[in-house]
Amino acid sequence: MTATQRAANLKLIPPEDVNTLGRSTDTRMNSSQKSYLDKSRDSLLSEDAPLRNATARLDPNFEPEMTHSMLSIDDIDFYDRNPRTGLNPRYDELRESIKVDGITNLLTVTKRPGTQVYMPYGGGNTRLAIAKALYAEGDMRFAKLFVMIKAWPGDASAISAHLVENEVRGDISFWEKAQGVAAFKTEFEFESGRILAAPELHQELRRKGLNYSIRVLQDFSFAVQKLAPIGVWLRSKEVNVLLRPAISSIADLAEKFGVIQSVETAITETLNSYSAFLSKQAAKNAESGIADHLPTELDANALIVELHEAVAPHLGVEPSQIPLMGMAIVQNPRIDVAALRETGTHAAHSPTARTTPATSPLSPLVQAPLAGMLSSVAKASPSPSVSAPATGAGPGPAPGPGPASSSPFPAAAPANEQAQASHGGEANLTHESMLKRILDSMGDLNALVPLYDVLNSAPALPFGYMVDFPMSMSHVDGVELDETTTTFRRALWKWLVSQSGQMNREVNDLISLEDDLLLWARTISQGPAVFQQTCASHKADLVDGEIALTSLELWHLFTHPLVAPALAKFMTALHTFRSKFPERIPTSYVPVMAPR
Repeated sequence: MTATQRAANLKLIPPEDVNTLGRSTDTRMNSSQKSYLDKSRDSLLSEDAPLRNATARLDPNFEPEMTHSMLSIDDIDFYDRNPRTGLNPRYDELRESIKVDGITNLLTVTKRPGTQVYMPYGGGNTRLAIAKALYAEGDMRFAKLFVMIKAWPGDASAISAHLVENEVRGDISFWEKAQGVAAFKTEFEFESGRILAAPELHQELRRKGLNYSIRVLQDFSFAVQKLAPIGVWLRSKEVNVLLRPAISSIADLAEKFGVIQSVETAITETLNSYSAFLSKQAAKNAESGIADHLPTELDANALIVELHEAVAPHLGVEPSQIPLMGMAIVQNPRIDVAALRETGTHAAHSPTARTTPATSPLSPLVQAPLAGMLSSVAKASPSPSVSAPATGAGPGPAPGPGPASSSPFPAAAPANEQAQASHGGEANLTHESMLKRILDSMGDLNALVPLYDVLNSAPALPFGYMVDFPMSMSHVDGVELDETTTTFRRALWKWLVSQSGQMNREVNDLISLEDDLLLWARTISQGPAVFQQTCASHKADLVDGEIALTSLELWHLFTHPLVAPALAKFMTALHTFRSKFPERIPTSYVPVMAPR
């Protein structure tokens, strides 16, 4: 093939001019040649033309997704929005491992557009800190790190990835999670232009691999907004069960009395003071030996007592009235200030009256149905609230003067009064008033035997309540109960569980499994073996899958001069409710742990 033919094949000259090439001395281009050159010139100037340099249009800042690289340790810094703010509790253990074996768990890094420094993605800040420390000590193995590079996904994704990694390892505090979720919400709303309510936030976090229930998200939000001064000392259950209900109740009272600003200031000053106290204790511990360490854990009950004392002058009431007034607002939102001031005045002047925080984690209708009821459990030296009759003996003696007798709740009504209540005016009772009667009767029981930590308002259940597993049957708020009180507490726990309906699968299915603060729901979800083991740990034996009361326990309950009338009042309230609202009671029964 001649050079002319090759040129034609390569389309460097028009095919029709091949035969004339070299035969003419005329250097002028004919129309065909001129058209061809114009087309070639246009194609070279076009943006769609093939590039002579393959890298001409590459963005030098482009980060290929999930590629490996070797980076100088000075080019990697800590993620500035890392939810974990404290030292990893496993730092020393990890340091020794990395010192011996190096970083065996590959670090994933990313960087914001327009910046030169990389940051860990999805965890790794502790590993980076250890590598930097060892490099500073002269270990040149960590001068460069082999990493996986991830394209920048935005701060919302970066924050959630760190939260997921820390959740998997289980070494992140409640406060760090609360701050992390708040930061994720802020960044997500900025990036997406959408405002996230709790349900939407729940869904977005689930998409990222974080399954926080809506209730927990609400606790996170409350902690960040209201409890920041004591954030580092917060624990999940204390926020949900004690602090959030108590402070919300105070806020409702402040609104009723028109003193919102002054009460909020008093709350903030009290929290700051408590934080300073704990910080001082922690500083002393850092300078002393373990044997001389002072307690630095948050005492939620003591803090709530301080809050009541701080806000009482602004409300013009006694501190002991505050939990009762809070309950009165929940039961009757239209109650006026004059009526509130009268609430609990007899308890306020009692020398043994004390305040106890609201404790109903499930209650949208009754946030504090059993507030102020742990009057029989003293902080320093617990005294028995009831006396158990000896086996084979008659009813035991009534309790002497003491905390139990000063309960702000009325004692159980005599039998003739109960009979009148059960027959008079029942046609006018509403669903809400009858549920209130049930809750009030449980308050009478709680005034004798501490139960507030296990009783929860649950409007979806037949009688509006459910009973949780206790953290301990013999201790309440860290106070050890005497043997007699523990005996009655266990018997009443079994009785109330049996009457609530929650041992019936159809009823139990109404209890939200999303509430991870409910030990009952969590235990049921883990199957029969775990359920039986948990019951056994509280000396609640199962017979054919049912929690069984012994004949001795029944005899104790129905022969005691104070417990028996209170229990009869409770049963009367259940019977009246059942008669008026039979549709609330399931007609079938399948044991909760029966095979499905």
